[in-house]
Parts: sequence; C-alpha cells; structure tokens
Amino acid sequence: KKVDGSNTQGWIVSISQDGNQNWEKLYGGEDIESFYSIEQTSDKGFTLTGETHSNGTSDIFHVKTDPSGIVSSEE
Repeated sequence: KKVDGSNTQGWIVSISQDGNQNWEKLYGGEDIESFYSIEQTSDKGFTLTGETHSNGTSDIFHVKTDPSGIVSSEE
C-alpha cells in the first residue's frame, strides 16, 4: 500500500557465487513499481516483469536489461 508522499521502485541485485554483491539497480520513477518475475535471457541479460501503479490505475511494468542490469535501448 502506498503511503502519501512515498513511492517504491523495482529493485534487483546481482550476487556472485561467493555471496558478494556485484551490482544493484532501481527501476521506475515517481509511482509504485514492483517486479514479480525475473528471467535470464540468452544474451545473459534479464527480463523483469511486474506492475506500475499511477493515479489509481495499474499497468504492466516490463524491463529488459543487459548483463550488468542496464536497460537496453530500443533499436
């Protein structure tokens, strides 16, 4: 539940096999974003799927990243 004046963003973190953090990223903006699934792609990037809530409505929130969590650009 959103508290007035607050927001949440989608968050992922990459952890190495020995338990050290490689990197972490936040995705989203001024609204409420949540991820419900993550899958690694054949190019070693990730697809993240969830939802975003804004002004009382919700939409699908889908992000494609490279292996370092950087959002891929549209070509």
